[in-house]
Parts: sequence; C-alpha cells; structure tokens
Amino acid sequence: MPEKNDKYELLTDYLKGRLSGDDKKRFENLLGEDSELRRTADYVADLMRESDDIEWDKFKDPAHSVFRSLLKDYKSAQKKEDSKQGIIFFDSGNMPLPEGVRPATVNTRRLKYRIGADILEISLHPVSPASYELIGHLSGQKPGRILEIEFISGKSIKKVKSNKFQLFRLARIESGSYKIKISDGEEVIAKIDIEL
Repeated sequence: MPEKNDKYELLTDYLKGRLSGDDKKRFENLLGEDSELRRTADYVADLMRESDDIEWDKFKDPAHSVFRSLLKDYKSAQKKEDSKQGIIFFDSGNMPLPEGVRPATVNTRRLKYRIGADILEISLHPVSPASYELIGHLSGQKPGRILEIEFISGKSIKKVKSNKFQLFRLARIESGSYKIKISDGEEVIAKIDIEL
C-alpha cells in the first residue's frame, strides 16, 4: 500500500480511483474489517455522486463571498486576540436559488457565526424596505441562562434579553452596520460585526 498512514487519506485515493492492484485489494479488506470506515466510505461516495449533478459555477461567487467574510472576521479576531469574536461561516443572502425556484416576495436571510464552540444563528425577516425583524439563538449555553444582547451602531444602542433557551428577538432593526455584543451580566460571551 502507498506510504500513507491515515486511512481517510487512503479512502480519498480509493474513491477517486487512485489505488490499484494489491493496494486496492488491501484497502478493500480494510473496509471489510472496519465498519466505521465502511460507513464513511458509503457516505462520501453518496456525496460524490450527488455533487456530480451540481452546477459548481453557480457557487463560485457565493463561496468566495462567504470566504472573504470569514477571513475578514478571522483577521479581526486575531488582531484583537479575542476568542469571543464571532466568525461567519454561512450567509444565505449569498446563495443562489435552486433551478426552478422563484425568488420569494419577502427576502429573508439566515446567518451563522462560530464563537469558540458555540454557534450564533440569526434570521432576518424584512418588515419594510429598510428594516428587519431579527430572531437569534446562541447554542451551547446552559438552559435557564438569560443573555443580554446589544446592537450597537455609532452612538445608538438597542438592547434585548433572551429567553431561558437563549432565543432573542428584535421586532424592528434598521438596515446598517452593527456590532452585536452578547453578555451574561458582566461576562461578554460573544461579539460579531454584521451588515444588515
């Protein structure tokens, strides 16, 4: 077998048809002995088959946009040496609609940020051409913990509190740039920069 120690590297070579002869037979024997590896192989093979139907050129620009935002957030967190700074990893506003799907008359948007081990999810629902209803949830917190969420834009600060499941809602927030700070009393749990 090739000089690779990681069975998942070998799995990649196997699924891409890079193993042959004795190497291929030895790896197929390993698949027969290792049920976790076999399940992984089946799952990845299914994903590869599904991805053959995807028009990847439609995802190039959205992927680059999310990647640029991710790098910007990452650099910001590194400069501040701040483990509480959220890093975006999903923005539905950048994703193309599937073939045959009409654009919605109401343009909603979902965003996801990683803050350490926690995930902050935000849903935006337009209530006027220049404002949104904002619904958010911070996962990974103990049930019962009430959080304070501040939306800071210049000198303007809007505050809301979460429920005991760390869900929060702002009935109306205007379009613009915001810094969001989530805290529990004096402890800052998360900070993100967001453009609405």
